[in-house]
Amino acid sequence: MISVCIPTFNGARYIGEQLQSILSQLGPDDEVIVSDDRSTDSTLEVIRRLNDDRIKVFIHQPVDNPYRWPARAIYTVYRNVENALSKASGDVIFLSDQDDVWLPGKVARVMEEFEQGVEMVLHDNTVIGIDGQVLLTSYFSWSRPSRSWIRFVVKPAYQGASMAFTRRVALLALPFPRLVLGHDHWIACMEWTHGKHISFVREPLMLYRRHDHNVSPSTEKHSPNPLWFKLGYRVDVLRALGIAALRR
Repeated sequence: MISVCIPTFNGARYIGEQLQSILSQLGPDDEVIVSDDRSTDSTLEVIRRLNDDRIKVFIHQPVDNPYRWPARAIYTVYRNVENALSKASGDVIFLSDQDDVWLPGKVARVMEEFEQGVEMVLHDNTVIGIDGQVLLTSYFSWSRPSRSWIRFVVKPAYQGASMAFTRRVALLALPFPRLVLGHDHWIACMEWTHGKHISFVREPLMLYRRHDHNVSPSTEKHSPNPLWFKLGYRVDVLRALGIAALRR
């Protein structure tokens, strides 16, 4: 069984197209877990109109979030993903954003990797703009994912929307510790410290949409985040590695 976990917030513009691209690749017994952060637009109505029993919607309840931007936004998504992950029951879990498009064959290609015994998969994607124009043919050409732990700390390159992992990895990651960290980087820490083999699929399997409301500054030449945040984030990556090691 496959679970797809999607955190949503005011995603009405793209969520319908994204869900259709996902549902067309799933079986009748698979599920899509939507954790909605109390959207104020028509996100939930768009989802309801799809009328698909495989979609299960949960409302993410407010959490204590004392941080200021950009840490506040990252922490909100981090907790929303945790909520979605806690509801998933699949043997394999895919993470997804609300505004991308899965290319045909993505699920089948990723599942081929799991059949080889890996416990986490990270695939390449094509970066597009608001209206679908191609901005970058290969996200990996920018992120350059690596198994180097030094590079992982300096420039974490694990993108949640391109990740899938086994239920065992998910259970190791839950509950999420209180850190200002991307959910993808926390889950990747479990792979680093618990010896879970990760497979890098170097072919685009998704259209990754960039727009003004993205939480992550991925693919931008110069991150708009202030220096205090960048330094603090690297400290939390190190803390996450330590916490993950203690969960052995």
